[in-house]
Amino acid sequence: MSFNESCIYFLYKMKKIFFGLFTFFVIIDNPCYAVAPTTQTSVIYFSAITTTSLTLKWTNGNGSNRAVFMKAGSGAITNPSNNTTYKASTTFGSGTQLGASGYYCVYNSNSTSVTVTGLTQGTTYYVQSFEYNGGAGAEQYYTATATANPNNHEAAPTGTSYFTVGSGAPTYSALETAHNAATAANPYVIELLPNYSYASETLPITLNWQTNRSSTNTITIRPQMGVTSISMSGANAGASIFDWENKYVTLDGRAGATGSSVTTIENTSTSSKSTAFDINSSGSGPVDSTKSLAFDVRLFIST
Repeated sequence: MSFNESCIYFLYKMKKIFFGLFTFFVIIDNPCYAVAPTTQTSVIYFSAITTTSLTLKWTNGNGSNRAVFMKAGSGAITNPSNNTTYKASTTFGSGTQLGASGYYCVYNSNSTSVTVTGLTQGTTYYVQSFEYNGGAGAEQYYTATATANPNNHEAAPTGTSYFTVGSGAPTYSALETAHNAATAANPYVIELLPNYSYASETLPITLNWQTNRSSTNTITIRPQMGVTSISMSGANAGASIFDWENKYVTLDGRAGATGSSVTTIENTSTSSKSTAFDINSSGSGPVDSTKSLAFDVRLFIST
């Protein structure tokens, strides 16, 4: 007989068998009563962000499954109830609601991502995931929070493009590639994900000059909400970490543009002319005397 480590067993039904001078008891019914997990889903992040949809990704806890809930706007969540099954729908608002909290179930299974549709542009959506063990009607939920669980993100405002940078099929794997692909005449937000790797960059990170940048068609580079640390620290002898040629670009070290910086940018080389930033002052760079200087570098550098 095999046993499931996520269950508690009570030996309540046995059969007595007589065999000569010996008596044996054989288990004929040994039901499994699930126990709640002890490690919660963590590091919820967002990719493929559009005006009407986004993809949620996360790191699983130690439950056999997890139920993920989403709400339009902030507000307290109602924890899921044990022995209750929540029907999921990837169309926001169509899954089971947690009480009257406005949190709707968008995922209920054992994988690590889901794409949710039916969103409203510019609206911020709050997401929380709960690990659980047990089959339908016998679920035992773990209701503690964890790193970046809960988390939140907006559906893209009309006219704004979101790029995400990291591994695991975001938009781009390198910041330089993402920036230099942001060429349309509209605002961009480029977000560094929790799995962003500075090692994916070729130094210096060159932010090319773009003719479509303006005071309204800006580029913002920042860690995504929920990211706890971004390190761009390394040695580039006699050169820079960033070769900054563009204008109307904001580099914001704060996760989701709120709170304190979680970003470190450092050139650790001690060679002459080794810098973190090289601001291009010739040709068509942002400080070219023939063009207006209108880029915004917010260096919330950690110390």
